[in-house]
Amino acid sequence: MRNILKLLLYPFLGNSRSTTKTAPSLTPVQSDKLNVFSGTFPSEIDATDYALGLIKGASLSDDLGGALIEPNDVEIIYGIDRISAARPMLHFVGPRQIASEANTYFLLSDRGYATDKLVDDRVSFLGQCTVN
Repeated sequence: MRNILKLLLYPFLGNSRSTTKTAPSLTPVQSDKLNVFSGTFPSEIDATDYALGLIKGASLSDDLGGALIEPNDVEIIYGIDRISAARPMLHFVGPRQIASEANTYFLLSDRGYATDKLVDDRVSFLGQCTVN
């Protein structure tokens, strides 16, 4: 009787077996490299505001030609001690500039940002690196 009902109701209800669904795969990041910028800021709060675009007209997004930078895309390293501790983990790919007086590093994910369109001199582009 149960099988007859299944056969009759199949066109309306479909398959009644429970199936396990697979989770959608996450889209991979375009690259495993990071863009490294350096700058000098009076405090970590000012550096964070600049990186996340919380100040109109004075943000990393504006300086990169209006690129949309999400909080997940940028990491801020503030302070000479923290930069010195992080430097051994940054393996630069290709040529890089030396940031002698900078007290802040911005690590920006490589999602196609046009780093060559850096407009202002608040930060300078050091190069691309991988992190180990």
